[in-house]
Amino acid sequence: MPRDDVDDQPDQPTESPAGKISAQQVLAELLASSQRQEAALAQGLESLRADLDMLWQRVDALGGAAPQQPPPAPPVEQPTVEEPAEPPPIRAETVEPEPEPAPIVTEQPAAATRLDDTQWEHVILGRDLVNNPALADDRAKMMHGLWQGDGEATALVGQLLSFRAAPPEKKPPMLREVGEAYYRWRGAVGQGDDPLRDALLEWIVGVCDDCGIGNRIELVRVGDRYDATRHNAKQPGGEVIEVFGWVVLRDNGRVYTKASVAAG
Repeated sequence: MPRDDVDDQPDQPTESPAGKISAQQVLAELLASSQRQEAALAQGLESLRADLDMLWQRVDALGGAAPQQPPPAPPVEQPTVEEPAEPPPIRAETVEPEPEPAPIVTEQPAAATRLDDTQWEHVILGRDLVNNPALADDRAKMMHGLWQGDGEATALVGQLLSFRAAPPEKKPPMLREVGEAYYRWRGAVGQGDDPLRDALLEWIVGVCDDCGIGNRIELVRVGDRYDATRHNAKQPGGEVIEVFGWVVLRDNGRVYTKASVAAG
């Protein structure tokens, strides 16, 4: 017969000794697995903490600092638009004229000392003619005519100065000009005995010698027989009646230039 006191609860499972796992064993394994996971997690956290400490130590060793956020940019101010200022009133100004530059004052050279007659004689005639006392009156006459503007005296002085200043190669043709200028100034006096003329010829020959010129001068006198090879006259004649110049000879004695004369 069926029993009325049969328990409605299911029967608790039972494990056979052949390998069925009991509930206590399952719980024990779950607990052990959880403990192992907690231990692995704790170990991972500890390793991560060590890595972070090492990283911060390296940052400190390099002198770095933790990055900071840049400061915020200042606000941009809008430019203030100023109202245009009223222009100042225009005032009429008086423009003063610029001062005139002061005149430049230059020092005037001192006036040249006027040469006296004796100094001029040295310039014109040279030392030899000036130091001859016998020629004093004739030199004074020449200088007086020069200061008075006499044409013949001025022409003679000009010829003498030109001859003195000319280079050696130009002196020979100037000898005739000097002679004719002298006779024009001296006139009839120079046709006879004339100390000034003779002294002048001696000085001219000395100048030629100093320059290496071999030219010589030959005088013509009134009464000399007219010679067409040495004299030059408008109307040839028997003898010389007036002398207007001298004969200039070459270094070999031949005629270089003829003397101007009047013959009759």
